[in-house]
Amino acid sequence: MKKQRAFTLVELMVTLAVFGILAVAAIPAYNGYVRSNRLITDTNAFVGALNFARSEAIKRNAPVSVCKSSDGATCLNNNSNWNTGWLVFVNNDNDSPAQVDAGEEIVRVYGPVGADDTLAPPSTLLSSITYTVNGFSNAQGQFILCDSTGASSARAITISRTGRPSLTTGGGTCTPS
Repeated sequence: MKKQRAFTLVELMVTLAVFGILAVAAIPAYNGYVRSNRLITDTNAFVGALNFARSEAIKRNAPVSVCKSSDGATCLNNNSNWNTGWLVFVNNDNDSPAQVDAGEEIVRVYGPVGADDTLAPPSTLLSSITYTVNGFSNAQGQFILCDSTGASSARAITISRTGRPSLTTGGGTCTPS
């Protein structure tokens, strides 16, 4: 008869202890990974919306605006952050601040940023950005996207005079300029 082999209770307990130690070390790193990816996703969504609005203005030969929105149908014209989301629409009457009026097509709607993230506009640009038929924007400035870790992971989305957005990461401040 062959002898059966199995793990002893001591071997099982040592294995579980090693697994527990590794899990305790890995969970904070995983949370940082998730937070970083959420911030990257929010950044890409906002920069993508700006680039999309700029190209649509050129393609349609009409002003296209990006405005903050909480319902995906109307623009918010208050002094709050853009955390609730934004939308891109054809701004036929080129009103300022931009508002979705009857007959103006909403081209794309974006949802809110992550729960711990804030997207703060520059003081000169609180509620909307409008791109003209040549791709220039009506304003310039720097949006700051931050999460709960603060300035070390801050992302600055700068809209230049020509309307082109650019990105700077880390080492910034979590207040707009």
